[in-house]
Amino acid sequence: MKRIALFALLLPLAMACALFARESPEELAATYVAQTQGAASSTPVPPSNTPAPPTATDTPIPPPPTETATPRPTPTLGPIIVQDDFSHDTGIWDCEECSWKDGTLVLGPWPVSGAYEQHNAVCFPCGEVRHFRLGVDVSYGSGPSERGFGLLVKWSEAFMLTAEVTSWQEVNGWKFDYGKERWEWLNGEFAGSIRPGRGTNRLEVEVAPAPVAGKTTITLRVNGRNLVVLSNQPSEPGVVGLTLYGHAVEAVFDNFEFEELPPYSGWQPPGEGEPSA
Repeated sequence: MKRIALFALLLPLAMACALFARESPEELAATYVAQTQGAASSTPVPPSNTPAPPTATDTPIPPPPTETATPRPTPTLGPIIVQDDFSHDTGIWDCEECSWKDGTLVLGPWPVSGAYEQHNAVCFPCGEVRHFRLGVDVSYGSGPSERGFGLLVKWSEAFMLTAEVTSWQEVNGWKFDYGKERWEWLNGEFAGSIRPGRGTNRLEVEVAPAPVAGKTTITLRVNGRNLVVLSNQPSEPGVVGLTLYGHAVEAVFDNFEFEELPPYSGWQPPGEGEPSA
């Protein structure tokens, strides 16, 4: 009976020792790690509010901007100014019988076939203008001394206007009407302030708008004095320059000046802008 009681007491102890004897410490550690990892993997992952990063895509490159033509500025109309001291041929004069001598321009003489005709030297860059100032030093050279010479005030298809002095101390305004085919003396003056013979005179002309619409007032000035006024003259544009009357006359010119007055025409030589109006 005592043996049976002792056996019952030792049997559980022996079983426990056998159980612990089957696993080494390394095996127990491995078993613990595996159980820990299993427990961790079974823990649920809380949801995240962080959005997933966007998938990389090819961003299109915009085309370069189209070149826009820069508008050219509209030129501001201004005065045409021309000066010539006649030291040499500048190429600005349309003239058949012109020569440059000793710093002056000599106009004429023309052959006998040009008798009783008006001979002109046109200032090309001065253009076709309405309102302006003209000035030139002029003196008698040779030939019939009563003939006039001076400034071509306006020359168009309809008419020709001239301002002329003579060696006889006269200044006159003349107009040739191509429709009527005749000359008209507009006004003139004999003045002691005009140097006679071969003396040099400063002849100036100013063409300005008249009080009457569509007309101009032309003032003739010699040696700084206003001597003749031509009222209510045509306002149509025309070319300007130098002039003399008759074939055998020779006149000497120096220090030419031209300045356009407002309103400006905007005239430009053909080939440099719009054709002249």
